[in-house]
Amino acid sequence: MRALLSHPLRLLTVCLVALPLFSARPAVAQLPQPIGPLSDYGAVLDRSGRDRLHERIAEMRSQHGLHVYVLASWEDPFGDIDRFASEILTAWGLDRGATALVVFVRYGASWKSAVRLGADARRRLGPVEARLHGEIEDLTEHRRIEEAMVAFFSALDRAAGGALPPAARTAQVPRWVAPAALGAVLLALGILVQRRVCPRCARVLRIRSSPLGGHVRVYYCRRCGYSRRLR
Repeated sequence: MRALLSHPLRLLTVCLVALPLFSARPAVAQLPQPIGPLSDYGAVLDRSGRDRLHERIAEMRSQHGLHVYVLASWEDPFGDIDRFASEILTAWGLDRGATALVVFVRYGASWKSAVRLGADARRRLGPVEARLHGEIEDLTEHRRIEEAMVAFFSALDRAAGGALPPAARTAQVPRWVAPAALGAVLLALGILVQRRVCPRCARVLRIRSSPLGGHVRVYYCRRCGYSRRLR
């Protein structure tokens, strides 16, 4: 071995042979990079479909505090949709947050899908990944990918319905607001009626300035002669 490495050319040959072995990167280096929350590498959406999905992503973030990422791809370096989805969750930095990832991959003429949740989302929603996947599995197998994407958001919305974050709960209108508003309106009407309606004949009182001057106003009824002074 020492004799083999002693010659410069032989040493160079050994290095060139060994270099691919030491520089080999795991398959995770071949993972696609995110194009925002919607990465349609599989070209399954038209412009209106992309706009529709972006709206649902924004709604899920504002209503439930969940950050949803969607990936459609024609390539899977592992040939295993479950491993591919798990690697994407980690590589994109989604494994710890309030995140939800749905992945669609085309294998030949068929499609498969997988769902992964970040740690915060899993703590809030529980183990719902299998249930969410079940909601879109049939659509995926029938290659109705855009419908499957929309169905995923509907399923996630139902799963998150009872798990609103504190910010979303405080944004809701308290139940007492409507009765309080109605009471304020009735009180204002009562004050207005008291000031502007004649207590004798129920006609609307007219207003004139007081002969005493100042800011005194006289409310009077032309029908029965009732009057009162108010500042």
